[in-house]
Amino acid sequence: MILNNSIKKKIRTHAVEEKPKECCGLIISTDDGLSTYKTKNSSLLSNFFKVDPHDYLSATRLGKIVAVYHSHTDDNETFSEFDKFNSVSHGLTYILYSLKNNALTQFSPEYSTFNAYVGRKFEIGKTDCFGLVKDFYEFELNIKMGSFYRDEKFKLHLEEYFNMFLKNFGFYTVEANCLQKYDCIFFGKRPGSSPPHHMGLYLGDDLILHQPEKNYSRIEEYTDRHKKFTNHILRHKEWKTA
Repeated sequence: MILNNSIKKKIRTHAVEEKPKECCGLIISTDDGLSTYKTKNSSLLSNFFKVDPHDYLSATRLGKIVAVYHSHTDDNETFSEFDKFNSVSHGLTYILYSLKNNALTQFSPEYSTFNAYVGRKFEIGKTDCFGLVKDFYEFELNIKMGSFYRDEKFKLHLEEYFNMFLKNFGFYTVEANCLQKYDCIFFGKRPGSSPPHHMGLYLGDDLILHQPEKNYSRIEEYTDRHKKFTNHILRHKEWKTA
């Protein structure tokens, strides 16, 4: 058990010391048991954390790192998809403490299916941009979507598929300023109102999950450039976070 009473108390104390900034630290396993190791949050953003690499290296000399913890200063008790991605990638348990709710949450990578969506090789008709969104909606949100035949000319007809989304798959359009977690984003080949050419999934915290053509699926920042090429945002009628 990682979250014993002593560990919980130290995480809570560290979170209070660092607010309004998020705290972050590590949990280390040694012959004497588990202990916390405070690290510097080197993120320049108030609602993000980044463990200082020098602190991480120092911690590895003390014992085996088994978990990463951080705090939220609002009442959000949910791990971001980026947290989950890092947990799975590094094989480390992630722990989140919400100050406002005095709640501790744990995410264990061995019980996660999240790594099924990152690093997938592009294959038209199976693991293409639509296939990634479809799999995520069905397995993570329990929203069943239909399917359709896709070949190398798929992107030439994405406008038709976009309309099919609206008609048959239970989606409706929303304004860009209303974007929320798990909305589906359609991108044009050119800025403005060009026909849809690609699609991805918004994960919140300015992150998107998508499957680029002839590349591997990835999570990356939803940058100003992405926003420039965004021409439609869709939300499923069965999923509303706000």
